[in-house]
Amino acid sequence: MAGAVALVLASVVSFGLDAGAQSSGGAKRGISVVPHRAVQYLDGILAVPGTRQYIREITFHRYTSPPRSILNRRIGRNRRFATQQYDLEELKRIGAAHDATLNDVFLAICGGGLRRFLSELDELPDSSLVAFVPVNVRPAGDEGGGNAVGAMLATLGTDIADPVERLQRISASTRSAKAQLEGMTQEAILAYSAYLLAPGGVQALAGFAGIPAPLPLSFNVCVSNVPGPRDPRYLRGARMEAYYPASIPIHGMALNITVLSYAGTLDVGFIGDRDALPHLQRLAVHTGEALTALDRAVAGDRRKGAAA
Repeated sequence: MAGAVALVLASVVSFGLDAGAQSSGGAKRGISVVPHRAVQYLDGILAVPGTRQYIREITFHRYTSPPRSILNRRIGRNRRFATQQYDLEELKRIGAAHDATLNDVFLAICGGGLRRFLSELDELPDSSLVAFVPVNVRPAGDEGGGNAVGAMLATLGTDIADPVERLQRISASTRSAKAQLEGMTQEAILAYSAYLLAPGGVQALAGFAGIPAPLPLSFNVCVSNVPGPRDPRYLRGARMEAYYPASIPIHGMALNITVLSYAGTLDVGFIGDRDALPHLQRLAVHTGEALTALDRAVAGDRRKGAAA
């Protein structure tokens, strides 16, 4: 198992290092350093308690088995873009009621919205969709340049009708994923993330070729939460009311959901392939409905607790 992981890490990490080395005239150095670094990072990853078992679970998809869906096909050149805006404090309040993070609540309403959206298209898989969630791994106070982004995989609970149960399932999923990263160095997290996402390269190539992916999928959709300005922004006295992000769908991942916090709000951009995902605005509407349903369920639980 370790040898297979090392091979994947070496191949994935070497691609990025070799590209940088070639652009600076140092291709030989990039090629020679990669295997040693990959194995070195692998040792750090496997030393974390529970990581070996977690890797086996991810590899054989015992707990996170992304189903094949209309989100994971070849995409065309045209896009659809939809937006939604939520109150930041409302999501925090819901999360606090169920010991869930802000990101857990956002994933839950995305899961609820996707459940309704795909059901209307008669394309809802029996098992839950799985999201690739980028995570910031830069240490506090580190002002170095470049990106320091790791990855975790989380269920979206699209197979669960009850909004509270869906949130609880997602919270358990993200806690488990975060626990695997806590004992790792930044370099080990990046290498571990490369391992998790390595099959995604095959997934994208299969989508490009228009054929079913030969390996189990890594994930179905990317859901990203980006911190933005806490204070309003102005241009010549005019207040910017919203700040909607637009990311990039790729072959094998026809939908990307990105949320940006801004001045007490969460501004969401849904971007997807026009042909694979018709009527994308309905997804934005359904996530709003999912938030309302979750809020009502939380309020109902609170009233039951008070009555008891």
